[in-house]
Amino acid sequence: MQAKGKAASQEMMQLTEAGIPAWQMLADKIGVSVPEAMKMVEKGAVSADTALRLAAYFGTSAELWLNLQSEYDLRQARRTLGPEIERTVRKRPAA
Repeated sequence: MQAKGKAASQEMMQLTEAGIPAWQMLADKIGVSVPEAMKMVEKGAVSADTALRLAAYFGTSAELWLNLQSEYDLRQARRTLGPEIERTVRKRPAA
């Protein structure tokens, strides 16, 4: 999700350059400092801490955010690693 984080970070910078305090607004809403908000966006992945903050802000569960992240990670792995794993890993014989 690194590329997505980079794109989101660039979009936030464009808003800031246009006079919209996007970083400050995000930081205030989720209860972190601006540098922490920037780090979260640049990292791109949803950590447990971020999931709790997003859940509190949006009135959802932290599990929702972690499940979305897990699903994204699994889809990426299937797309990039799936074919190689299918070729190289042999299924265990049934007992």
